Amino acid sequence: MDLLTGNGIVSSQEVTHPIISAAISHLWQTLSEERKAILLQTWAQKHGGLPGLAVACQEPVGAEGSVKDSGVDSQGASCSLMSTPEEILFEDTFDVASFLDKSEAPSTSSP
Repeated sequence: MDLLTGNGIVSSQEVTHPIISAAISHLWQTLSEERKAILLQTWAQKHGGLPGLAVACQEPVGAEGSVKDSGVDSQGASCSLMSTPEEILFEDTFDVASFLDKSEAPSTSSP
């Protein structure tokens, strides 16, 4: 949460709202696989590749609120890592916000 609030993506009051988490989760699920791959690559380059985060990004929240087991991700990390729904939503929120920040950066040069 500190990363989201520290970068001004959301306020400390906003991160506690379920609608914020749900909106970010829905946005992540609607991204194409290509955009997700770009996001994961950018994240890995910037942050040295955090396998747990990559796992959470690749899989939506399951019916029981845990990450689905899909084998091994592109970095070789096991996808059987169990996360709470709140952790998954936080990771989705941060990843989508980072991706959108990167993808919108070139367009900010023109008013």
